Amino acid sequence: MVTLALGGFAWVGDPGTAVAAVRAPCTKQALTRGLKRGETSFPGGRIDEPWDCAGHFAYAAVLYKGEELTVLFRAVGRRWKTADRAKYCDNVPRRIWQPACNTN
Repeated sequence: MVTLALGGFAWVGDPGTAVAAVRAPCTKQALTRGLKRGETSFPGGRIDEPWDCAGHFAYAAVLYKGEELTVLFRAVGRRWKTADRAKYCDNVPRRIWQPACNTN
């Protein structure tokens, strides 16, 4: 079995067989776990609506300490981590750029 991680994707397979791309799951539960990892953590934060994923990025409205924030996530292998919007928004797919990068 060979595993290769590159740019947010992981490829898993046996030598000589087809290789499948594995992404971070686009689920509320996976994003909630990601609130504890990354450049800025939000332990105890709660994912609210809206949230969505595209490519290696996701965003979510997060309730944290009585405030609603928009949090950007970046996939690293099969896990989400919070990401600095100033650093990564130039790379966010167009489909989610507006709610992920051009809000509070």
